[in-house]
Amino acid sequence: METATPPRPVEHHNAAAPQVEAIDPERDIDAKSTSIWLVTSLVFVVVTLWVLGLTFDFTIRGEHALKIDGAPRKELMQTRSHEADWLDKKAGDEVISAALMPTAEVDQRLSDADRRIQQATDQVISGYLNK
Repeated sequence: METATPPRPVEHHNAAAPQVEAIDPERDIDAKSTSIWLVTSLVFVVVTLWVLGLTFDFTIRGEHALKIDGAPRKELMQTRSHEADWLDKKAGDEVISAALMPTAEVDQRLSDADRRIQQATDQVISGYLNK
């Protein structure tokens, strides 16, 4: 009984064809060496990016401390004294009313606009009902 697979591999060598040899066997691609270089390069890139991230973070924190936390106290103290003088000159009720004045004006404008819209709506509805 014959099987579909031959018992031994069939060799199709042409005796007349010469074997191809590597041009430079010392510089031929080696999987082990290539893998080592690839992994080493990847580790180097990751470590370099991590160090750059730490350097960037350190620089940002230093600039933040220099420009914000170490802001000129003269400007801060001038602003605080100006605000304290303004608050001392006015009574508490005046400060609250001054702070709420824009809100009251906006509320008045909104109520005026609502009233005008309601009047226009009433006119349109009465115009349709009178027809």
